[in-house]
Amino acid sequence: MPKMTVDLRRHETLTIGEARVRLEHKSGQVARLVIEAPADTRIVPPRTRPAEPASRSTHQHGAYDV
Repeated sequence: MPKMTVDLRRHETLTIGEARVRLEHKSGQVARLVIEAPADTRIVPPRTRPAEPASRSTHQHGAYDV
């Protein structure tokens, strides 16, 4: 699989197919990304944080529908 490395500055947007990823905020080693993608795009966040409260809309295996 081909690989690409991209550096983003705050509020810059990366387009991947029909999805857009924007760097919203960066502090230390943590970055907040805003992801806009078609509704049928499966997004699976990393498992580094504790479980979210039940009020969040999560699906099996921590995937989110956009």
